[in-house]
Amino acid sequence: MHLTTALTATAILTPLALGRAPMTEDQQLYRTVDLHQKAWFGLTSDIHGDLAIVGSPNDWDTSSGNRGGKAHILSRSGGAWSMAHELVASDHNDDDVYGRAVSVFDGDSWDVAVVGDYTDEDAGYGTKAGAIYIYENDGSGWTSKGKFLSSEANPHEYFGYDVACAESVVIASALNADNADGLTTGAVYVFTRDEDGAWSELEKIEPHDGTSGHDFGISVAMDESGEAFIVGCHDGVMTEGSAYVYRGDTSGFVLDQKLTDAEGCTGAYMGTSVDIDGDIAVVGASEDWCSDSSTMPHGAAYVFEYDQADASWSQVDRLLPDELDVNLTFGESVAVSGDRIAVDTDRDDTMGTDAGMAYVFTLKDADWVKTATFVGLDSEEDDALGRWLALDQDTLIAGSGFSDAAGKNKAGAVYFFDASVETCDGDVVADGTVDINDILSMFDAWSSGCDTPALCASDVNGDGAVDISDLLMLLSVWGDCF
Repeated sequence: MHLTTALTATAILTPLALGRAPMTEDQQLYRTVDLHQKAWFGLTSDIHGDLAIVGSPNDWDTSSGNRGGKAHILSRSGGAWSMAHELVASDHNDDDVYGRAVSVFDGDSWDVAVVGDYTDEDAGYGTKAGAIYIYENDGSGWTSKGKFLSSEANPHEYFGYDVACAESVVIASALNADNADGLTTGAVYVFTRDEDGAWSELEKIEPHDGTSGHDFGISVAMDESGEAFIVGCHDGVMTEGSAYVYRGDTSGFVLDQKLTDAEGCTGAYMGTSVDIDGDIAVVGASEDWCSDSSTMPHGAAYVFEYDQADASWSQVDRLLPDELDVNLTFGESVAVSGDRIAVDTDRDDTMGTDAGMAYVFTLKDADWVKTATFVGLDSEEDDALGRWLALDQDTLIAGSGFSDAAGKNKAGAVYFFDASVETCDGDVVADGTVDINDILSMFDAWSSGCDTPALCASDVNGDGAVDISDLLMLLSVWGDCF
């Protein structure tokens, strides 16, 4: 891998001028002020508009004395992100993972946040029946709209395993829910908001072709219109995986199409992650290994496009990491917004073993082209940056839930990146063109050296030194990056 493709994030309180790309105000690192060891802040996250939500499912609540998890609402003002509100379940306990699934919607009339806790043990429903919590903000502050269980709550149903929301629709998966035939296929429950502002369950959706161990609901995502959502599924024993797209409104949803890989790659785990925005859907397959030079699992992300004329979805691309190494888990998390797609590889080793990296692909002339990769400026071994990604327009949020901070092991962090930044190998100053400015910058590094080789943009070939081989490589890619 040419390390020069990786852009870095600066810290909010201590901006640094290091890195292989110019820093912008949207490339920020955020940690909670009240850090707790193994809180896993950033294990989950979501973003919409000027709101973000970050889960810390192993966080400590000092008021209750339980490590049952939290969720944190962040807001953006003047380009900077800050804490707006902290959400805590009033009834959680040490066995809960409140914040393991989160979603947020920045609405015109009201904002919505949803937090899942698939291990919740409500009275009478048994261990890990699960629950979701819905919150709203009408401009006067965040208030709870209630705790919700599935209408068929049972022990180990894992309701709230993943969640997604729009202004008046919430979906929550129950990974171990039984279908009408008694098979443990998984299910998705749809909740809607009425004119009085009350939320209630609308329907339970099951896979039409489900089998036991189907894992329907391993991931979910909703289009911001609230009129379409996508559900990931591992498809039972062979685990090729798939995704299901549903369309509808607050009166009900119906299956639009099941999305599959035409090659049927056994063990690919397609559906591990999903996202949808308008006519584009992305499905991550974190163990994919098929139709490449590699015979080992590295991961992939499948891109589907909806044809309005034919009213059908078709696969248009298959995105891959730069290197087809073992266990990269590329596609463990995916996100799409407009003409950009983000895909993680949380086992990337650029900043240390399993430190993590996020890729951004941009639609150019009908092709999805890698335009940037992002790493954390202070990422270290086992941080797993990007295990949970979310993208809204040009802002990418990447969680690093196992990041250490202030001496606290795995306290966690999230990074905000400017996804509109486009660069390539040889583009030392990250302006989208390889030209004389890059040579001049390289000569500066040539004389002064790279204090931190892993972050040195002039080290084009990534061998830890700036020398003639880097200059020759730069000259070989002269011109515009794309």
